[in-house]
Amino acid sequence: MINDTKWLGLLGPVPAKDGQCRRRVMHEAPFEDWVEVRLVLDGGATGMRVVTAMFDADDRPGSVSDLVATEAGKRQEAVSGKIVNGGRIQGTYRLMQGDKSAPRPINDTEEQGLRALAAALRQRYP
Repeated sequence: MINDTKWLGLLGPVPAKDGQCRRRVMHEAPFEDWVEVRLVLDGGATGMRVVTAMFDADDRPGSVSDLVATEAGKRQEAVSGKIVNGGRIQGTYRLMQGDKSAPRPINDTEEQGLRALAAALRQRYP
């Protein structure tokens, strides 16, 4: 559990060393030799954040997501996307509260935030 919850904001910076960070090499087509990096930041009753990025065999980001759950998981905010031709990120922002969900396409600021998260997670594995 982490006591400093500055990391709890969606698309905010992630700590350089805290949290549980796992790296997994994929072995099945079409993602053979891709690497998934997942960082879980658990603030106990305060909330949880899960940031995930996948990198292709040439070490380029292929997708990235950020999920923040608060209120014992009753409120979840997420943004995720995949890198498409031209390097743009095509993705979705979603706010889930109770049984209600409000998805929409990501905006430029959220796209920049996803890029920053992918770069930060890339630094978390050798």
